[in-house]
Amino acid sequence: MNETYHYRIADFRFSVSCIWNLDNLLPSFSTFRTKPCCEEERLFVMDVLPQIPESMDDMVEMEISDNDMGQIRLLETNDRYRIELKYEDGMTHIMQADKFFTSIQVQLCLQDRYRSEALSSMLRIAFSQAILSHGGISVHASAVTRLDSTYLFMGKSGTGKSTHASLWLSCFPDSELLNDDNPIIRIQNQTAYVYGSPWSGKTPCYKNKRYRLGGVVKLVQAKENRFMLQESENAFITLLPGCSAIHKDTVLYNHLCNTLIELIAVIPVGVLLCKPEQEAALKCEAAFKATLA
Repeated sequence: MNETYHYRIADFRFSVSCIWNLDNLLPSFSTFRTKPCCEEERLFVMDVLPQIPESMDDMVEMEISDNDMGQIRLLETNDRYRIELKYEDGMTHIMQADKFFTSIQVQLCLQDRYRSEALSSMLRIAFSQAILSHGGISVHASAVTRLDSTYLFMGKSGTGKSTHASLWLSCFPDSELLNDDNPIIRIQNQTAYVYGSPWSGKTPCYKNKRYRLGGVVKLVQAKENRFMLQESENAFITLLPGCSAIHKDTVLYNHLCNTLIELIAVIPVGVLLCKPEQEAALKCEAAFKATLA
């Protein structure tokens, strides 16, 4: 018999119905559990089922990408998305959703020992797309909080986001890690906030907290440490690659762009040429502080 679990992430509510105990299957979500609410208040409703309908003949393949465990395949029809997670061990997990990711069905491969990671990954994909229509953004970044403000460190994989976050923690004893992979941004009353999430990469940091967003910086490995403030379209271009969105979906992509335009108007955005050393963190912090002067 299915049990329904209710969650609240970045003040967005959603539910997941499943035959398994999700507290065991999704331990990183435990601090985000909340009281039940009516369906109209939920961002989406997800049902985890033994089997979902086969893909339709008019499904068109949109994109194929790789992650740490295998391959993600995105397909679409006029009114629906289908996402297949194909792992290296041959296991396949499937998610189908309407175009706004409000009604979702998931078929987990029961034999897969990584079904927990698969379900978490599909929830991340669904959540990151569903919030776009409500002014939310899921970003690929490390988030460090200091003095009631949180700073995001973005960049391509391997550029040292986690390393730079660690440098802040060592340089500033009053700082703490909020999230190390997928924090959530929202703008409320012309103020940008950043929230922790259940998705934190390889670092177990799942904090159900909210702080004012103090700034965002894109890290670029270099032979010097230099902060360059970005404004207007340069700030937009700096942030866009780190945001989760199906770029070929015009509606969702436009929602993302509109939120980014609001965002760059209320926070500083920079590019930090840096080496993996404390001076880089000190220069970054000083540059953000200077924007407040």
